[in-house]
Amino acid sequence: MSRSYLLLASCLLLPALTYAQFGVRAGATSTSFHTPNPRADPSATTGWRVGYHLGVFYERPLAHRLSFVPELSYSRENLDLNTSDYRSLATAYAGSYRLTRSYLTLPLLLRATAGPWYVEAGPQAAYLVGGREVGHEYHFNGGASYTQQVDRAATARYKRFDVGVDVGVGVKLPAGLGLSLRAYQGLRSLALDSPAEAAYTGRLLRRTLQASLSYQIKSAS
Repeated sequence: MSRSYLLLASCLLLPALTYAQFGVRAGATSTSFHTPNPRADPSATTGWRVGYHLGVFYERPLAHRLSFVPELSYSRENLDLNTSDYRSLATAYAGSYRLTRSYLTLPLLLRATAGPWYVEAGPQAAYLVGGREVGHEYHFNGGASYTQQVDRAATARYKRFDVGVDVGVGVKLPAGLGLSLRAYQGLRSLALDSPAEAAYTGRLLRRTLQASLSYQIKSAS
């Protein structure tokens, strides 16, 4: 009976192993926060800084020139963040930070090919696993003010879960290599709704741009 199950499993898995392609992907990541109303109060501006990403993916053909590409990646993301809130003199503040975050990301992409070129798009979920926020804050309380140095965990200041949309373009090169460029736009604000301390409470949407080199294992013939 066990041999029959093994034979059946082999028959079911053989097509997937024949046509699917596993691969690895790594490269540079540039990241920032998008603020829908940057001139509103509270306000936030960000500066792009370079990080990196690496991951594994699986390309499974669905139809002629169309495939499904799930991926699991680790993304190290860096940015400069400046925030302020002067709506109330009792709690007014301004902050300048260097923020480093580490994410596990799960893009689920549909890929359409034309020769060696392809375009891809789909949803992405991400989970914040760590990082630091280092900088200083200026606090104002009526006529008094003070400066505070900060060095804290990013997980204590920003929401852990993020969801959004990926779009990208790439080209497959000889020997299983490939180059790609992918952009991501988050749809969920990462700012805490009720922070324990004075902090930015407007919308902060994660935005990334990734340039990658990939290698795919040649599918069985």
